[in-house]
Amino acid sequence: MTRMPSKVAGLLFCSGLTALIYQTIWSRQFRLIFGSSTYATAAVLAIFMGGLGVGSLLLGKRADGKARPLEFYGNLELVIAVTAALSQPLLSMAGWVYVGLGGSATLGLGGASVVRLVLAAIVIGVPTFLMGGTLPAAARAIETGDDVIRRLVAVLYAANAVGAVAGALLSTFWMVEKFGNRKTLLMAVLVNLFVGFLARAAARRETPPAKSAVQTRTDSAGTPVPPQFVFAASAVTGFAFLLMEMVWYRMLTPLLGGTTFMFGLVLAIALLGIGTGGAAYSFWRSDRAASAAAFALTCALEAAAMALPFALGDRLAVFANFLQPRGPAGFGSQVLSWSLVTLITVFPAAFVSGIQFPLLIGLLGRGRDKVGRDVGAAYA
Repeated sequence: MTRMPSKVAGLLFCSGLTALIYQTIWSRQFRLIFGSSTYATAAVLAIFMGGLGVGSLLLGKRADGKARPLEFYGNLELVIAVTAALSQPLLSMAGWVYVGLGGSATLGLGGASVVRLVLAAIVIGVPTFLMGGTLPAAARAIETGDDVIRRLVAVLYAANAVGAVAGALLSTFWMVEKFGNRKTLLMAVLVNLFVGFLARAAARRETPPAKSAVQTRTDSAGTPVPPQFVFAASAVTGFAFLLMEMVWYRMLTPLLGGTTFMFGLVLAIALLGIGTGGAAYSFWRSDRAASAAAFALTCALEAAAMALPFALGDRLAVFANFLQPRGPAGFGSQVLSWSLVTLITVFPAAFVSGIQFPLLIGLLGRGRDKVGRDVGAAYA
């Protein structure tokens, strides 16, 4: 089988970029229909994340059964492009239905929440479901049997996260203002089409791999690591990190202002930390398998990193005030000061989180055997 880790990582970079552009645009467009309340935003985010999780779980298993998983990845990208483009007429229909039902004033909080979830699922459920399968399929395409700690999964994870950083920054700070919501989304659709055709072309040079030997799931000491533990650990660490994203945003709002730019910046720096952590894991060359002890160490380090801004206390506020431009200053100076404070608050914990995910994948198995299923299940 032809291995093209760097080329496939470039494709995953584009996948991450378009995914965050879609998320940004869909969030903005749904606000025009549902309003800008926390409940409305949560409904859209729940469907987006839920679609990714379910798609990763189900499509990851399918990727393992494909003789040419890179072709499967390319097909996913092409259908994502089509269904993302179709989200625009579906949004118009969703707006007509929601307004026709009277919105939250008529339906009440519970009824409106159910309607929002259903409408959001109709509009973005299919493309987000398909997005969830891209990382497992790409991992299956390039992973090798001798990759004991699954470093190549970390390479793709890092590339995908860094692409997401680019998507968050471009859409938040430039594309939406320059091109508007719909044109920005259609530009992302064109990128997905390009990636899909490129992946399919590269897949023609793939040859079916030899069947991998079954690998025993053990840590470096030879002790079996139950998959249930890995899945539970993935769920707990994922819950904690997403919870902290909301805490960081609320924590930084009094210091930096609760603008749309600020939310995009917190998201971008969190993703940057994740991508950098994944890249750091990919440089870890070892003949020893991933260990539960190493995962425990990352949990301790992440807890300390999450506590860091609270330990700094008022010093962080004083530093934020010190960085504020004195007198007339451009928008760039403002963003730079926001970035420095956000880096101190968010980046350390995000960096450790970026190491955790490929480490958990390494605990589930070794090399190429069932890597699509393992990536999909842990991601879900």
